[in-house]
Amino acid sequence: MNTCDVPQGRTARDEPSMKSPMAAQSTRAPETPPYPLTAESDRDVLVTANRIGWKVYWVIVAATVTNYLVMILWSLPLVSEMAGGGMPFDMRPGGYSHDDAREFLTAITDAGRDFYLGTQQLLDLSYPTLVAITLTIPLFHLVPRYWGWALAVLAIAAGVFDHLENSAVAVMLRVEPNALTEAMVSTASNWTLAKTISMTCASVALLVILCMKGIAWLRTRKARAKSP
Repeated sequence: MNTCDVPQGRTARDEPSMKSPMAAQSTRAPETPPYPLTAESDRDVLVTANRIGWKVYWVIVAATVTNYLVMILWSLPLVSEMAGGGMPFDMRPGGYSHDDAREFLTAITDAGRDFYLGTQQLLDLSYPTLVAITLTIPLFHLVPRYWGWALAVLAIAAGVFDHLENSAVAVMLRVEPNALTEAMVSTASNWTLAKTISMTCASVALLVILCMKGIAWLRTRKARAKSP
């Protein structure tokens, strides 16, 4: 079409483009996401999440220590006082016999039973879970591979055994001394022994690992201080 054939008021430049849809798509600017994902941004997110996670962990550690001190310094001594000086079941890591349990249940007052079943068991409801988390997380992070998993499972098992011990102790506290059976006592005592063994192993393992990590850190620091 010649320029002279274009209607008046329009030029050849004003004619619509006859480009193909494929050509138009190829010239379109690529869309960019509103929040570009880069390796650095992903790393920053992980670092932030890790910091928040450890802050939450230290809050749990503080709650664990507080719970433990409240029981050791207040509730358990009060139970012992109301039982004529008898040791509560929770403070007998080596277990107890049928005669030991019957003697304690005979000595404890009604107010002592109510306090043991109420306040003390309520405090001990949260403690096993808190201490299991306190031990599990550092064991999982500090111990490599399968040993870390094994020790973490051991710490979780200690918390489970503690809950089972509390349930068995509650059964004994709800019966009269003369109605106490050998099965009741052996069940509670076995859960106490299982809790003691698993908790001791997990705690000692964590303590040894922390000591080893601390010694390695001190050696590294001394080596860097000596280097020019």
